[in-house]
Amino acid sequence: MNLVARRRGIPVVELQHGVINKTHMGYTYFIPQDYQGERPIPDRILICGKAFKEAILASGSAFSPENVVITGFPRLSEFLKKLKSEGRDSLREKIRHRLGFEQDTFLITVATQPTTSSCLSNFLKGALQALEGYDLTICIKPHPSEAETWKKSYGDTIQDPRVRILTDRDIDLYELLVASDIHATVCSTVFLECFALGVPVCDATLLDWKKKV
Repeated sequence: MNLVARRRGIPVVELQHGVINKTHMGYTYFIPQDYQGERPIPDRILICGKAFKEAILASGSAFSPENVVITGFPRLSEFLKKLKSEGRDSLREKIRHRLGFEQDTFLITVATQPTTSSCLSNFLKGALQALEGYDLTICIKPHPSEAETWKKSYGDTIQDPRVRILTDRDIDLYELLVASDIHATVCSTVFLECFALGVPVCDATLLDWKKKV
């Protein structure tokens, strides 16, 4: 798409999606100095913060500083305003009531990724066995790309009455996080969003998954 737009003289602006680190193949690649061919890259990349810009510029030669523009994270900023206005406790109570959760239930939200679904499913099964007898609820928040596959990945897990699947159609991710006591994931951008929202995070690192990478 970038290449077609360039050929037609249409400026291309890309929005950051996910975490950008020094090994991200989508942003950190080198173009030889003597290369004169077409470049299927955007004219500008709008990113969330300084660290991401530094990662792009330090690990590749495809982009120049003026091509990488720091714009912040508008969606998160707007929600933080809402959180401050309504109050964390009030919003948490309202969301739990809407979802049908008891106010004193320990709520764990797990953000998934398509690359870790099978391993994460096995992890959750083991965790549920280990936590037998505890008053808790686990909300599995599938990655948007798993909208059509989460039933196959977590079908056995959701048979447990303590587990619920909540998609983007059910609730806003940030609202769910504020209603939660802790968030767990393997490699989701939600890690960083939790830091901003003041939600404790658990790195559910999976040895089986790391062996596959």
